[in-house]
Amino acid sequence: MEGEVCNDPSPSPSPSPSSSSSSPQLLTVKIGHGLRLHEMTVPADTTFGDLKTRLAPLTGVYPHEQRILCKGKEKEDSELLHAAGIHNNSKLLLIENAQSRERRLQETREKERITKACQAVAHVREEVDKLSAQVSSLEARVENGNMVAENTFAMLSEMLMQQLLKLDGIEAEGEAKLQRKTEVQFVHFLFQFYVYQLAIRLIKWLEDIDIIVESKCI
Repeated sequence: MEGEVCNDPSPSPSPSPSSSSSSPQLLTVKIGHGLRLHEMTVPADTTFGDLKTRLAPLTGVYPHEQRILCKGKEKEDSELLHAAGIHNNSKLLLIENAQSRERRLQETREKERITKACQAVAHVREEVDKLSAQVSSLEARVENGNMVAENTFAMLSEMLMQQLLKLDGIEAEGEAKLQRKTEVQFVHFLFQFYVYQLAIRLIKWLEDIDIIVESKCI
């Protein structure tokens, strides 16, 4: 693509001095970048440096990482489009430097790691939600004075601990790290304020039952 033509085969006539002073002529240029072709309409007195700034959000390539070629020659940032012979539908070529390619590759890998970590946290969250439902059911049974198996609290505590270990094993950054922290706090909440407190309440309830039974036997 380094042989891309910069001059429009049928350039629009140059505006008269009076019209150019009132409103700059607009040019539509086409910029090839990899397999994509970007089309942009800009004033004719736009510099190639300004064009790079406009292209940055479209391409994900920072201005200082861009090289814009016209007829196989790199253009300077300070050069004006019309001074370089750019007309309507002129074609340019954008090339990113090695630093940009490496940076974008690292960003892609980082996004993949974050996505993978978020999925791992979501899987643990599903398990924790199931345990949360069991805790709510256990609370209702204790509130109603129903008997609870002796090992129920130990089993729930063990399963919650397993989820904490899973969360601890997830390498997370950014959003995934925040999600993991939230889930860890929720598991601690379930354990400390529900399982532990329910166990204490059940023990007290059983002790009260023993006291009542003993008093009746006296």
